[in-house]
Amino acid sequence: MRLLFYGYAIGIRSGRKIAAACESDVAFMYLSSMYKPDFRTINDFRKDQVEEIMKKAEAMDKEEDEKYGDNRGDELPKEINTKEKLRNKIKEVIKQIKEEDDKINLIDNDAKVVRSSRSLRTSYNCQTSSTANGIIVSAYVTNAASDREHSFPAMSPKEP
Repeated sequence: MRLLFYGYAIGIRSGRKIAAACESDVAFMYLSSMYKPDFRTINDFRKDQVEEIMKKAEAMDKEEDEKYGDNRGDELPKEINTKEKLRNKIKEVIKQIKEEDDKINLIDNDAKVVRSSRSLRTSYNCQTSSTANGIIVSAYVTNAASDREHSFPAMSPKEP
């Protein structure tokens, strides 16, 4: 690919001339990492793999056009896309930090800091119960750090 781009940039489009340049031109030698590709290899690459690359690129462009429309796709969320909205969000988070004794997770407000024997982690506490055959009969998720008060609800599921 590098050989084709460079060759096209300096006006060499022939596979034979590019192959010859890989043996005599320092720039082509560098770009080919001192390999000396045959002109048929260069021509086949141009015909087959470049065509495939272009088809994939067109498909990706079409998919992104459908998904993002006229936008680039990496814009900020609407909730913080202006300085005023961002300032208000920051004030809201600072207020939440001051009000709560627990540490908070700015990405997932429901997750809490859970202390394990080795570290502090922001996570959920999951409880399950199963039959002797391994069939899960209930599952229970909480953001409380302790298992003690949440083990019993997992063992005695409510009837639907």
